[in-house]
Amino acid sequence: MDSLVVDTTGNNLTYRIIGAAMQVHNQLGMGYKEEVYETALETELNNRGIAVSRQYPVPVEYEQ
Repeated sequence: MDSLVVDTTGNNLTYRIIGAAMQVHNQLGMGYKEEVYETALETELNNRGIAVSRQYPVPVEYEQ
């Protein structure tokens, strides 16, 4: 029987990020502007030791 190979790289980080997002959602609920959630998530991630940059510029090339 073949063994199932599971790539767990990043699973812990993913779990921590989702946990932070759920914490923000549970604390704030619905109805705020995106910037409020963005600020709260940045704070929560930093509190959990996950360094983040808000609105990091990403160059995008599209056909002209």
